[in-house]
Amino acid sequence: MRLGIANQRIVVRTLDLPFSADETALAAAVKLEAPDHIPMPIDEAVIDWQSLGTVETVAGPRTRVVVVAVRREMVDRLVTAARDAGLTLEGIDLSAFGMVRALAPKTGGAVLYVSVAGLTNVAVANAGGCLFTRAAAGGLDGMIHTLSERRGLTLEHAHQWMRHVGLSTPLEDVDGEEELVAAARAVLEDGVHELADTVRNSLNFYRMSESAENVESGLVTGPAVTIPGFVETLSEQLRLPLTAAVVASTDDDADVGQLTVAAGLALEAPV
Repeated sequence: MRLGIANQRIVVRTLDLPFSADETALAAAVKLEAPDHIPMPIDEAVIDWQSLGTVETVAGPRTRVVVVAVRREMVDRLVTAARDAGLTLEGIDLSAFGMVRALAPKTGGAVLYVSVAGLTNVAVANAGGCLFTRAAAGGLDGMIHTLSERRGLTLEHAHQWMRHVGLSTPLEDVDGEEELVAAARAVLEDGVHELADTVRNSLNFYRMSESAENVESGLVTGPAVTIPGFVETLSEQLRLPLTAAVVASTDDDADVGQLTVAAGLALEAPV
């Protein structure tokens, strides 16, 4: 079993290090450089890294690496929980890395990836791997809870109404109780607006890094892609071309948006 983790306490940084084809030397360079970029005590962190290859910079050729740091206590809790459940843990990975692997970029340019589920997972990746990722509070679950509380619905019914109403059909053409339909649409509109702000802030943070690449398109996954007009509305608010992306499934009843990260975690290729 492989576990994917995503929360706001995980630190991901892209570093350009002196060029080296030797993995041992590169590991030593990461160990030396990482503490200056990781805002947590290094002796309390688990750090891993992946090389993204050689890049040309104003200082000449450099080896670009993505470094991930997470507090050791968080990893220990996951390992303990898996063992107590009698499960064999093969590895722990970032959910964002699984998302990128499952929707593997086909071109060399940087692409935005957004998973909208219990929280919002944002990543930027190119054909070489994941360049940036950030998990943010807020997602589809929050919208469902809001509608549930406002209209006294179960969470399941609230989700069904959001998918029924969507964001593409004019309200007067949507079947159902007028006030409930209007409430579902309002929650969706407010939710997408807040989501756009979250993604925009993450993109702006990424763009401030010296190694940032130009992002001209994006992919959206997660259960939110089943809501009509959701991806299109988010695209309009971000002023960035976005496409819904899911993995293939032989189960016609499966919510394929929920399978993306799991499918990526099952792949062993590094990001």
